[in-house]
Amino acid sequence: MAAALLAVCAPAPTVASAPPRTPAIGEPPVFDAPAGGKGGIQNPFVHCHSYRIEPRAVMAIVNSQTGWLSIHRWRGALPGVRFPRLRPGTYQVETTVWCGRRGKTARRTVTIKEKTREGTLSRAEFDAVRRGMTYEEVTALVGTPGRDPSTSRDTTSITYDNMAFWAWSIIEYRNDRVRAKYWKVGHD
Repeated sequence: MAAALLAVCAPAPTVASAPPRTPAIGEPPVFDAPAGGKGGIQNPFVHCHSYRIEPRAVMAIVNSQTGWLSIHRWRGALPGVRFPRLRPGTYQVETTVWCGRRGKTARRTVTIKEKTREGTLSRAEFDAVRRGMTYEEVTALVGTPGRDPSTSRDTTSITYDNMAFWAWSIIEYRNDRVRAKYWKVGHD
C-alpha cells in the first residue's frame, strides 16, 4: 500500500526536450575568379536531424547589380553537388532545405572577387621558395601573407591562391621555417 501511495504522490518524471528537428544549412563556399574569368559558389553542406532522412534543397543565386537569377536543386548533404561558375560580383544566396515536411531557409550575401597577380602565387614565386626560408621571407618574396592557416602538432600550413580557378598551393612551416611545399593542390 505504501508503494502505491508513493507512486501516486511522487512528482512526474521530467522529460528532456527533443533536439530541434529543423534542417541545418552551412555557409556556401565562394571561390574567387581568375583575371578575366569566372569564380564560383558551391552549394552549402546541409543535413537533417536524422541520417535516415535525405535533405532536399534549392539554392537561388541573384546578382545584386543586375538582378540575374540562377536556381539549383539537389538531394543529399554534401557541398559541391551544384557549383555554378559566376562572374565577379556580389550575390544574394538563398538556400532552402526540407527534411520531410520541415523546412528552413538561410540567406547570405557573398562576393566573388577577381584574383590579382599581387594576391596570388605564381609558379616562378613558388619555385623561388626554398626549404628553411622564414615566413617573413616568403611573404616578402610572394607579396601575400596567404590565407587559412591551420596548425597540426608542430606544423603550420598556409594556403596561397594560384591564378587559375579553384587552384591553390600550400606551404608548410615548422618553427617559422619552410618545411615542405605543394604546387596547385586545388582542382582544374
